[in-house]
Amino acid sequence: MKQQVIEFPLPTPRPAAPSGGADETAVARNTTARTEPSHTPSVTPPKQPQPHRTAATTPLWLCLYFPHLSLEVVARGTPDAGPLAIVEGQGSQCRIRARSRAAAAAGVKTEQKLSAAQSLLPSLQTHRRDPERETQALQQLATWAYQFSSSVSLLPGHGVLLEVSRSLRLFRGLESLLRTIQRDLTELGYQARRGLAPTPQGAWLLARSGDQRPALNRDALRRQLGALPISALELPSATLTALHQLGMRRVRDCLRLPRDGMSRRLGVEVAAYLDRVSGHTADLPAPFQ
Repeated sequence: MKQQVIEFPLPTPRPAAPSGGADETAVARNTTARTEPSHTPSVTPPKQPQPHRTAATTPLWLCLYFPHLSLEVVARGTPDAGPLAIVEGQGSQCRIRARSRAAAAAGVKTEQKLSAAQSLLPSLQTHRRDPERETQALQQLATWAYQFSSSVSLLPGHGVLLEVSRSLRLFRGLESLLRTIQRDLTELGYQARRGLAPTPQGAWLLARSGDQRPALNRDALRRQLGALPISALELPSATLTALHQLGMRRVRDCLRLPRDGMSRRLGVEVAAYLDRVSGHTADLPAPFQ
């Protein structure tokens, strides 16, 4: 910031008394008899501008989850594509991974065997899943997301993560920012579920579960995560089974467990994961470059 230079006015010099004669004697006598106070105005320097100080901003992570990405990389921009399905696997183990609305309306389901889907809907068109195209699409979406945040990351499982707390003022608030993002995604031909939370993993879990209510602080996050089934946690199946055997049914049950006891029973990795989800420990994902 450029330093402000302030110039103070100098006092106006008093006129010198005339020299010589009776006038000089009178002036001297008058000065001796009565000393007049100085009327030089006092100059008070104006207050210097203080640097603007802002409180630490609570992080706010926006996760965009693209559950239909495998279908959208094939059919986006063609809303009337007809009954279409993305398949994966070989032979009798080939299954439906994603399907269009027309296919869903005809009864085709995800994870259904292709043979069963074709017997139900002979006109079903199929495309092989293309993970490379999905990765390229996610990278393009991450590049696009940099217009909304300077902190963008990719998450395994079709997720793009943005830290947006410092973007709210620029976009005139959270609702305006979300509307802009939704409008742009629609124009690009993508559908996304969003999650908003003070932790990256919390935002990801909310987006995956379909809870699009903003969790603006850790207390709200714990309440919203607490209502989710433990199957929403990204933990190994053996760990989820162990939690179920301990009587855990909801995430809130896990969050209430003492960390020491959980570490002894299930390992320190589980306790560390829950701490990252709930915000007890910092979790900063690697930025997309």
